[in-house]
Amino acid sequence: PHIMKRNADNQRRYRREKTPDERRAANLKSRLAEHYDLSVEDYLRMVTDQDGKCALCLKVPTHQRRCKLTVDHNHTTGKVRKLLCYGCNTRLGYVEMLCSCCLPKINYGREDEWMKRARIYLAAHV
Repeated sequence: PHIMKRNADNQRRYRREKTPDERRAANLKSRLAEHYDLSVEDYLRMVTDQDGKCALCLKVPTHQRRCKLTVDHNHTTGKVRKLLCYGCNTRLGYVEMLCSCCLPKINYGREDEWMKRARIYLAAHV
């Protein structure tokens, strides 16, 4: 209990000493390094290379709460692929789960434009 109280006190002090923007920047930095072995500079370079657009839908994210691009990566190898908007990243996750067994059987050639781009994207970034 004593250690837990000290950790809670440290968290409160951290929140008081940092502005929300500083906390977001620190969280982004640690998340990129921990999960993807990327620096903030690497991430920003990827954003610039993609003109701030999602690699799949080719749109600039505009959703009020999810207006940044997320790092897409291969869950098997851990290799970073590109940056995607929240919607495409979520949808692509479902596509990857279904692709190996069900998707070829249920599509019957009637895929939308996004699905075509997703299949090309996944094939190019194995």
